[in-house]
Amino acid sequence: MVTDLRYRKRFRAINGLIFGLFVAFISFAYTWTNHPNKRIGCTELNGDGCVCHNLDRTTDVKVWVQGPLQLETGETGIYKMFLAGGPAMAGGERMAGAYNIAARYGTLAIMDTVSVLFWGEITQRIPLMFNQVTDTLFWEFAYTAPDSACMDTIYSTGLSFILEGLPDTDDYWNFGPKFPVRIVPKAVPVELTSFSVSTQQGYNLLQWTTSSEMNNQGFEIMRNSDYGSAAHNWETVGFVAGKGTSTEQNSYEFTDNHPAPIYAAYRLKQIDLDGSYNFSGVIVAETGSINENGFFIKGAYPNPFNPSAIVSLQIGKDSEIKAELYSFTGEKVRDIFEGNLPSGNHLLKVDGEGLPSGMYLLRVANNQSAAVYKMILAK
Repeated sequence: MVTDLRYRKRFRAINGLIFGLFVAFISFAYTWTNHPNKRIGCTELNGDGCVCHNLDRTTDVKVWVQGPLQLETGETGIYKMFLAGGPAMAGGERMAGAYNIAARYGTLAIMDTVSVLFWGEITQRIPLMFNQVTDTLFWEFAYTAPDSACMDTIYSTGLSFILEGLPDTDDYWNFGPKFPVRIVPKAVPVELTSFSVSTQQGYNLLQWTTSSEMNNQGFEIMRNSDYGSAAHNWETVGFVAGKGTSTEQNSYEFTDNHPAPIYAAYRLKQIDLDGSYNFSGVIVAETGSINENGFFIKGAYPNPFNPSAIVSLQIGKDSEIKAELYSFTGEKVRDIFEGNLPSGNHLLKVDGEGLPSGMYLLRVANNQSAAVYKMILAK
């Protein structure tokens, strides 16, 4: 009796071991045969279709992609790939759909738990089921445009198959139409990098530069001769045409034909082609308000700032100016400006992009003197 019981326990242990090895083998075989590597490379970008199921594609399977036809560089769009037809037309509970998506230049990303990204392509982690004859399956995915303008293409392949059994000629697949995506340069607003005024032969000369422009119709020049007590009393004194769309630096100037008053404030009204507009900061021309050899920093707005601020600077005479931004510990973190500026009032842009929050020192110097202004970057 004891011997029989010992043999039965040993037999159960052996059976358990055999069953465990069998399960492990099946799991390994399933994992290997269903590795994503076996389910990509099936699009027209770099493959011949789902030829392991059927050598020839069939128009009984309908495959198509929907989503944005145009994106800006670096922009991400949400797309869907649809699948209908094939063996699913016969109905039944065991009809399934699978797919493969690829893009020539852009980057793909999955949007669900039934898909997997492998070597830059998307395929199914597990197939979706056709529950009815009229079913249309779809998978959602994300596409991120490359960093340069181009025409890209999204490629798709869909497979409609019988879930039971091995791949055979009863499984149907088809390529989807190539889906074009136009990648255009990112919309760049009009970026004003400098704006200054100086008195030349009794008249005020305004000069400004832009680092980029987008749909820029031009600039209205606005003057206020009583800005201190009537801040809203602006009048338009001229117009300078813009460059439309440009990623290059452009320089502009305008002479106010009204004899320079003792005090006058100016601003620019930048107008887009669609009629929308933005105002620049205000600069002030003050005749004889500073010693000709000196300069001083009037202030910065906003301060604290994030991510940038405009610094108002007044210069007594034409001179070489260098402006630098330092951390509060004395380490130079950014060059702000270096070049010749005429006498008068100027605006300099301080960009804090990429810098940590904290206190900074703006140092402005010429060959005779220097000034330091405290600024706070608050993110």
